[in-house]
Formats: sequence, C-alpha cells, structure tokens
Amino acid sequence: MRHSPWSDGDAALESDATERSVLPLRQGRAIGWIAEALEPIGDRLTEAESHRLVLAIRSATGIEALV
Repeated sequence: MRHSPWSDGDAALESDATERSVLPLRQGRAIGWIAEALEPIGDRLTEAESHRLVLAIRSATGIEALV
C-alpha cells in the first residue's frame, strides 16, 4: 500500500480543530479603519468612489495580496 503524504497531517488537523474553535474569528475591521482614515478626503469623492478606494487599499494591504 502506498503511503499518502497527507495521511499523517489529517490527525494533526483534527486535533487542532478543538484548539481553533476557541480562537476568535477575524472580525473584518480593516475596511472600517481604512474608511475612517480616508474621512478627511471624503468630500472629494462620491460614496461609490470612496468605497472602491477603501476596497482597493484593503486588497493591496491584506494577507490576500501575499498569497
């Protein structure tokens, strides 16, 4: 029988599941922080433009940009 490189990791993932369940979930606060930081220029942008800018900044600065 051929050994799967993932078979040992399955048990580790299962044992970590209990530990992960007590960790707080990410709350997605970055978008609010970015929007707040951009408030001084809010009068120069429409609401839609401001929202697009906030999302663009978030997408370029979050962990997603690195993976």
